[in-house]
Amino acid sequence: MFAVFVIAVLIILLIVILKYPAISLPFFLMAGVVKGMLMLRVGFFRVVDFTVLAAVLVLVAMAYNFARRGFPWRHILNIPLGIYLLLAGLLFLCWTYTTAPHYGFQKWSRFATLGFISFLAPIVFCQRLKDMKLILWIVLVVGVIISIGTIVAPHIGVLKEHAGGIYARGTFLEANPLPVAVLIGTASIIAFCLAIMAHTSKSLRIVSLILAPLMALGIIIAKSRGPFFGLLFTWLVAVFICRKGVSKGWLPFIVGAIVISIMIMFMTMPEMVTGRIAKIWRSGYEAQETGRSRIALFIWTIERVPERPFLGHGTGAWALDWSGQDIRAAPHNIVLEVLYEQGLVGAALISLFLLVIFMRWRRAARLVHTYGLDIGVFQIVHIAGLLFFYTFLQAMAAFDINENRLMFFCAGLVVATFNCVRHATEEVYVEDELITSDWQQSEGGGFQDAEVSY
Repeated sequence: MFAVFVIAVLIILLIVILKYPAISLPFFLMAGVVKGMLMLRVGFFRVVDFTVLAAVLVLVAMAYNFARRGFPWRHILNIPLGIYLLLAGLLFLCWTYTTAPHYGFQKWSRFATLGFISFLAPIVFCQRLKDMKLILWIVLVVGVIISIGTIVAPHIGVLKEHAGGIYARGTFLEANPLPVAVLIGTASIIAFCLAIMAHTSKSLRIVSLILAPLMALGIIIAKSRGPFFGLLFTWLVAVFICRKGVSKGWLPFIVGAIVISIMIMFMTMPEMVTGRIAKIWRSGYEAQETGRSRIALFIWTIERVPERPFLGHGTGAWALDWSGQDIRAAPHNIVLEVLYEQGLVGAALISLFLLVIFMRWRRAARLVHTYGLDIGVFQIVHIAGLLFFYTFLQAMAAFDINENRLMFFCAGLVVATFNCVRHATEEVYVEDELITSDWQQSEGGGFQDAEVSY
């Protein structure tokens, strides 16, 4: 009976995805969050991996998108994609001589498949600006759901098992809180930008004012200092970058409302929450120890790079060299990780990829300004860029290259946004050219007519 129900749900889901292909993305983005819960409670998912199933749904949606709209060669075949493919090929090459074949193969295969889907899907789905709006709304809704789940998880029996109990570092359906906190932080940036920008309607701005501190609370409960402080810094960057589109009258009210909301959380929430907030703000010694440990990893990594500088020690080798075991581990910095395992060639490729994505963001913003596009386009461009900036900060302090799929997803958003803006500016250019041509013809024709009549 349950198998029939699951099949029916999958069929309905497939129909919806064929109508709205981007709807497949929430399942892919949340795969790591709900996977453990589903495996424990639903026997079907002990056989069928939920991450693989979600990836298949995205691939089906992408294939259908190609069939319906045609193959957008110009959008998809771009420099960032070429760099990504070169990096995937380099990871495979370096796996052939690694001392950690098990973890090395996992890292390469997931980077070349799941990571590639994360990067490519936004580029395929977002061929118009309204597609970008849909995906940003999807990310926001996913973040709200996970944040609410994180807050209530320690108080609900079936969720408590995965939250680790009332006083543990509880998150929504998962024991590891860091990926959850980063996903919540990504969504809260969208809410914050909607709250401060003048283009946002009054009702949506009020809703965003509620959602931003709600999601900040979700990160606090997860006790993930990196995502929390990265979020606050990105909010400040958002105000600076988007200053031309910020609603000046609302900004003090918005900032004050968020500060007051966090203070109210601290004063009125249960001891479980206040204790976690206090731990974030007062655990200077622990933060200092964490910083020292990260610096030690960085120094250890840099000191051993000269041993094999050109192509590195091999994909996955850092974990074995550091711990003596073929397990998942990384130096908590994506550039140093690639520098150690793929050498200077890999470090150059990943650095070039990051630089090109930032340049796509900058060029898109310049096009918006040069061609005087709608402020709604300005809003989308900078939200996508800020999402990438936030996930980039996390990649410089946590995860390995495989686990940074959300950063590559946001990089795909930036590329897709640039493509959409470039297409919009080309339409404006063509329209201006037609108007100029018509004006010149009418002016020339009038002159000729006058000359003939004379």
